[in-house]
Amino acid sequence: TGAILDCSEALRLSPGEASDHLMRGVAYMLRGDLDEALVDSIQALQIQPDHPDARRLLAETLAKREAMDTARHSLIQREKKINNIVNGSGNLPGTAFNAEKA
Repeated sequence: TGAILDCSEALRLSPGEASDHLMRGVAYMLRGDLDEALVDSIQALQIQPDHPDARRLLAETLAKREAMDTARHSLIQREKKINNIVNGSGNLPGTAFNAEKA
């Protein structure tokens, strides 16, 4: 996005600015690029360890990554259950129905 490009250019010209890392990190997070947001929030904190907004960005980004990892794991488990049911090796949840006996 334009904000990411603008912040990247500002960092190229003045690489030691915590606020530019923070702004680019926020733009990355809003775009869903959580890994990039993490990098920028950490870089901002390396420059200014007591920066409250950078700490908040890091915490929010880590929380979003954790939520996505949990959702991804849950989706994989559901897919395995569906495959077991479809392949006849599992019962339908909440019933005594077994595909092999039908």
